[in-house]
Amino acid sequence: MFPRLDHKITSDKQFAEKRFLVRSARLELDKDNCRNCGVCLNACPNDVITRGAPGASIKTTGDQVMAGVLLDPDSCSYCGVCSYLCPFDALTLFIDGEPVKDEKLQLVIKGALPELDAKEVQLLDGKKGKHFMDGHLEYDEDKCQSGCRTCTNLCPTGALSFEKRDPWQVGEKFVIDRDACIYCGACAFSCPSSAIKIFRDKIMIKGEFSDPFWPDIEKRLLIFHGTFE
Repeated sequence: MFPRLDHKITSDKQFAEKRFLVRSARLELDKDNCRNCGVCLNACPNDVITRGAPGASIKTTGDQVMAGVLLDPDSCSYCGVCSYLCPFDALTLFIDGEPVKDEKLQLVIKGALPELDAKEVQLLDGKKGKHFMDGHLEYDEDKCQSGCRTCTNLCPTGALSFEKRDPWQVGEKFVIDRDACIYCGACAFSCPSSAIKIFRDKIMIKGEFSDPFWPDIEKRLLIFHGTFE
């Protein structure tokens, strides 16, 4: 029976696939590139990407392989919005087994998605990322009580740190390097106590686009504030 659906999570990949008699569409997540930022989940126009295990996009526990986000082979329209907006090129859309480059996405060709005015940035692990979102972060010290350091461990650019206070003060202070932050949301998306909120003010784009598709996607990215909101 067609379509045939497949969904699999391995130690290094996750994919969702829908195969018809002569055509196939596949969305693949490279877990080595995924930073658990949640941009794909926020931007998905059909709300079919869901939250998995926070902070576990590239981790395994015994024989159980976990994922920060979960793909849905049935409900996914394979439009490519998630792959287009991923700041770390962790998602790839395949049509009939061939990867689709950003400029070849139908939504780009038809002008539904604008060109991102992105700047290439160096990540801590030597890989490259894209900076195309601006905004600011807010940190609630009262909520941050576990000292888990999930935010600093997952921040791909090293923009977050905890520094010692003056000798007469208790504990550590949370420091944000605003020049290094690319506002991907990995810290806020993964924080187990919702101590960090990200406020995106602008998605940097250039060129023309046709309404109403992109404004709705942009709104989705701009309203994301924190982990479980």
